[in-house]
Amino acid sequence: MNILIDTRYLEQQNTGIAVGLKAFLMELEEIIDLKKFKIYLLYQREKKFHSDSFEYIQTDTKLFSIKEHLEFYKIFKRYNIDIFYSHHFISPIFKKNVKVINIIHDLIPYKVDVLSPLGKLYYKIMNSITMKYSDVIAANSYATKNDIKDIFKRKDIKVIYHSYNRNKLNIFDDNILDKLNLQGDSYFLFVSSLKKHKNYKRVIEAFKQFNNDKNYKLILVGKDNQNISNDEILFTGYVSDEELNSLYRNASALIFPSLIEGFGVPILEAQYHKCPIITSNISSMPEVAGKGALFVNPLKAEEIIKAFSTVLDTDTRKELIINGVENLNRFNWKQYTKEMINIFEELKK
Repeated sequence: MNILIDTRYLEQQNTGIAVGLKAFLMELEEIIDLKKFKIYLLYQREKKFHSDSFEYIQTDTKLFSIKEHLEFYKIFKRYNIDIFYSHHFISPIFKKNVKVINIIHDLIPYKVDVLSPLGKLYYKIMNSITMKYSDVIAANSYATKNDIKDIFKRKDIKVIYHSYNRNKLNIFDDNILDKLNLQGDSYFLFVSSLKKHKNYKRVIEAFKQFNNDKNYKLILVGKDNQNISNDEILFTGYVSDEELNSLYRNASALIFPSLIEGFGVPILEAQYHKCPIITSNISSMPEVAGKGALFVNPLKAEEIIKAFSTVLDTDTRKELIINGVENLNRFNWKQYTKEMINIFEELKK
């Protein structure tokens, strides 16, 4: 059986989709039976994952283009593809006799205005096609599954939890602390792109009120530097994995009160580094964090302000750290990969 995996997402570095796809490929290389399955990896500009176990197919088509659907059909026919695995919502319009698996991370653009009008239209059209014609829809959380059921009325959704990349979490660069003039446990950490649904403006206002008579800092790491850094609040833009790990390890807490999340990898990364967490009591966040976080209503600044103080309590911190480390046992990419191979087997019949 021939399986085509679209790895063009790996070129979108520093995204949860790229990190998750790479982790899946690493596990797949280790455990899949190559006597049963032949794996092809589709890439565009350059190979971002190297393996002697897999075959490679290069394409000049970009992600989210109309042209890619014609290219899919040609590749399916030329390589006699049986299964197409997409680590996102894109499903080929022209399937031939190919079985299609789609991984749905979230349906945020249906709930929050994060795309251009044209981008939103394309997103809705392609999701509608995917939900109607894809053979297997796998959601990364029950929160995402429920959103799919509510919006598209499709019920046969498999939930396969994503995880975090343990390999990248054991490297550190503490020079970032000197670079940002930080002391351990003297700052709160926000890790995310600065989009509307990430709730960063409310976080900033809540932090200012909390910090009125204190001397903490708020460090915001992620895409879209706002260029409004000051002595109290600092936007760093992207940092390296080594630097981010050091920031997690020394932070007073991770602040992650999003309005909606499909999963929330920073929660698991913080728990791995024994960093207490403040996150939302809605969407996927309680599902992912387990008992290892303080939960707030993300729409109520007063709850976020109170949580800033509560998370500094010694006993509270100890309990959150213990529960967070225990919670990590629920998530690993090997289990995800085994479940996906089971789906390959089912489609093979």
